[in-house]
Amino acid sequence: MKLADREAEKIRKAEKKAAKQAAKKNKKNNVITNTICESDYSYFQETSTKDRNDEYNKKREVIICDLINKKIPEEFYSSPHWENLRQKLEICIQNEILPKLGIEDMESIWCKVKAGRKHSHDFLLKVNGVSAPLEFKYGVDCVNDAPQFVSPMKPSQYLEENFEGYFYDNYFHKIHEKYLMKTGDNRLMASKEVYVKTNHSEKVPCLIPYKQLYDTDNEFKTFCRSIEEEAVERFIREVDPKLNILSDKLKTKQKDKIYLLYKDGKFTTETMNEDMFKLVSVVERKGRRYICETACGGKISIRLRFKNGCGIQFPAFQIREES
Repeated sequence: MKLADREAEKIRKAEKKAAKQAAKKNKKNNVITNTICESDYSYFQETSTKDRNDEYNKKREVIICDLINKKIPEEFYSSPHWENLRQKLEICIQNEILPKLGIEDMESIWCKVKAGRKHSHDFLLKVNGVSAPLEFKYGVDCVNDAPQFVSPMKPSQYLEENFEGYFYDNYFHKIHEKYLMKTGDNRLMASKEVYVKTNHSEKVPCLIPYKQLYDTDNEFKTFCRSIEEEAVERFIREVDPKLNILSDKLKTKQKDKIYLLYKDGKFTTETMNEDMFKLVSVVERKGRRYICETACGGKISIRLRFKNGCGIQFPAFQIREES
């Protein structure tokens, strides 16, 4: 080997070692990046804690995309874990995804991560120029086993009464008073206009102090949970959903979607009958959920809850098939 080649090899090994050490340090310090390192196959062997579920799934999505686009370093496949991931994903694409797209022989394939609140799927897959939205679910081999198949934001647009306004008028002052008692703070409540207008994300500026206390004080957390439970159960009893508007939204967002599922070392896929998204009537009001009958005779559960801190931030629906 020439001197220049030996030097290049030394540099390559040093960079690889540094990247591996950085990834190990990041994981130890609870920092997840989009850079793939050799030990990252473990994201398909571990179940994250609830507060880190989104981070773990984003990492898995990047890995899946890089596997499809052949961007995983070839040397990683000397590990049986990486080779198994590649083989099982290729088998799933060949045996399940291609038939769903009506494709016999794959000439080209391309994938892009499309996750985020503005998208209704995790990936856009293109095979021979044919596009397909993919939604990834980890730890299940059936969509119905997942906590939800969709989580529409701003739920009040699908309800006969504004939920954020209802909660502010009847319950938020209780959380505010509890906060003042616990902290000795003398801050004023946010105005109803600001609360209703801004409470549609995981980080709402006017609610940050409440969420900080929620994360550090178990008594306050328990109190907020009890307030949410009481408020939502009462709201569900008193207020009807706008089924036609919600049905149209579901059909638009879920149309042609393929669910990519991963459990016990195996990728599988599932699609849903479009008539499952046509909601016919509310047949039951069960706690914090509407149970709706669908056009195909099935049932859909629509749960109303706060996504980021009970009674605090980010009201949204959690929708799944009712078994």
